[in-house]
Amino acid sequence: MQRKSIIGAVAALWFILLAVVAFAASRPGDVLLMGVGAGAGGGGGGAITLVSGQFATATNGGQANTVATTLTGVTSGNTVVLAFNMCSDASCAGNTAVSISGVTATAGSCSAISGAQATGVTQSTAFTFLWVCQGGSGSQTYTATMTPSGQSWYATIFAQEFHNVVSSTPAEGGSFCDNAAVGTSYTCTTGTLTQSSGELVISTWASGASFGTLTLGGGQTNIGTSGNAFSYQITSGCSSCTVTHTYNTTSSVTNAISIGALKHS
Repeated sequence: MQRKSIIGAVAALWFILLAVVAFAASRPGDVLLMGVGAGAGGGGGGAITLVSGQFATATNGGQANTVATTLTGVTSGNTVVLAFNMCSDASCAGNTAVSISGVTATAGSCSAISGAQATGVTQSTAFTFLWVCQGGSGSQTYTATMTPSGQSWYATIFAQEFHNVVSSTPAEGGSFCDNAAVGTSYTCTTGTLTQSSGELVISTWASGASFGTLTLGGGQTNIGTSGNAFSYQITSGCSSCTVTHTYNTTSSVTNAISIGALKHS
């Protein structure tokens, strides 16, 4: 009798185990949340990383109102960040304002990082811009058109490829600053941002300035320096924080800087 009871109990346990396995198979997302594979902070896509060797730059020598560069081997699903430095003359001493009317890519689409554009500037002779391009792969040519269209501009473009940037509304925000003082320290600060560990901050500057330092409300590490474009991965998140770039002016030419923040997948 006791043996039959034991056999019955074991059979019941096996039945319960099989039922649990069947239920788990029908709801994989719920099971994943119980394990380390779920990740933290949305999507489990991991931290934004710079794709090694994926950098391109070009200048137009003041010969046109466009500037373009080609980045080969772009991986499908990755994001390319474009940084622009522009002046109305070779010495960046002219005071004619320049803006970007649009950026095109061989495939996919490009959009400006809000706030990180040289708009409403009153004293700049140097201008900086940040754009984000997504949806292309393979050999990609990125072309920016500047306005006013009746003038040739001295422009440089930097392109960097990143992995794990979110595909929908990737830019969180940014800031543009300019300064005409000489031999002084100047600080450019973004508006309030909420950033998670693994997200990205891009900073680019133009004209007579040394880079100085960049600080965040949480923490960051430099993951890539490409010409005048610097990439920082957030190492500790912060809520309602700001990004501050302090730099030193080294010439009488106006200095400009743009900062942009991107979200990870």
